[in-house]
Amino acid sequence: MLSQLKEHRLAITALQETRWPGKDIMDMKSHTLFSSGKEKGVREFGVAFVVERNMKRNVLDFKVVDERICVLRIKTRFQNMSLINVHAPTEEKEESEKEAFYQKVEETYDSCPSNDIKIVLGDWNAKVGREDIYQGLIGRHSMHLNCNNNGQRLVDFAAAKNMVVSSTFFSHKEIQKQTWRSPDGKTNNQIDHILIGKRNASMLDVK
Repeated sequence: MLSQLKEHRLAITALQETRWPGKDIMDMKSHTLFSSGKEKGVREFGVAFVVERNMKRNVLDFKVVDERICVLRIKTRFQNMSLINVHAPTEEKEESEKEAFYQKVEETYDSCPSNDIKIVLGDWNAKVGREDIYQGLIGRHSMHLNCNNNGQRLVDFAAAKNMVVSSTFFSHKEIQKQTWRSPDGKTNNQIDHILIGKRNASMLDVK
């Protein structure tokens, strides 16, 4: 994995479903791992950031929320940035589990310094559509026509926090939009997304 990060010159990488237990900050040869996982029980879920060695000096804080959410705060040239890494429950999970997750995401977002640029990214397990009613929030380039239940929740969260789903704003080939493929290779979905505040929506590309 590290060789691929170096090859593609990725300074900060967000990972989901790492399955590593507990909180850990581990220095490796060329990168530092910031990991958030379950403290006890079955090893499942888990989120993490991998930060390139020269970028580590810009890390201001790492906050562990649970095995589905963590926050990396970094110093940038003009403003500090809070990166919130998430792994949402899948579409078929109980409504109560989804509600609890989104409540925790909102609390985490609100706990970040108000002047920070906030980016919420990761595996949302959400199909975002191209409905006209949500234009301005979701763009026109999702690979899905309509939001599923998780997609609706994601759009509602973006609207409540004055954010945009930038991962559906850019025109690309379908293969460059796909973030999940079924084990039999017959089904492809776009369920990983990046959200950013409208006032900071200066993304150059997402694919």
